[in-house]
Amino acid sequence: MMRKEYRWAVRERFSRGIAELLPGFVPRKVRSQLLFGDETVFAWEAGQGLLVFVLLVPDAKGRQSFTVELGWSVHNRFPEGSIRPSIILGPTEEIPPDLEEAIIRLGSLVSPTDLWWDLPDPALERPGDLEALRAGLEPIERDIAIAHAEAAVSAALDTLMEKGLPLLESVAAVHTGQEVSPRGDA
Repeated sequence: MMRKEYRWAVRERFSRGIAELLPGFVPRKVRSQLLFGDETVFAWEAGQGLLVFVLLVPDAKGRQSFTVELGWSVHNRFPEGSIRPSIILGPTEEIPPDLEEAIIRLGSLVSPTDLWWDLPDPALERPGDLEALRAGLEPIERDIAIAHAEAAVSAALDTLMEKGLPLLESVAAVHTGQEVSPRGDA
């Protein structure tokens, strides 16, 4: 599980970035078998019953990293498929925007591998080093956690704006019949 200090710093910085860049997306409590406790969901009501989602997903397997997923449903709910992500394509493959429900990894739009944004982890950076392992168990000061989260979250937000937002806006255009955007200037 991602360290609590990092989870907090990533969530705070990502939430602030979403509010600044995409004010149409607001935090939303969602109940779904496909969601896990530490994930943060942002939803945009695009119109015509279309709900569009951005999910902040901290690593649950002990790495100090996170990923971002995108989703939508024309049924005015969180997408309810059998797995997450429900679409797995390479960065050169087109995602059909007319799908009624889907969840994809933001990283699949830019990388042929599963893309996670990493924060420093001494235990992984220096395997077998007892001091690094001990350092990984010590609490991280809030200012340091924020500083470590900044670059990774900024990179994820840049990818969201460059690759994810155009997809979500095209999905919204297909399903609402008009050009709509969660940006503050649109």
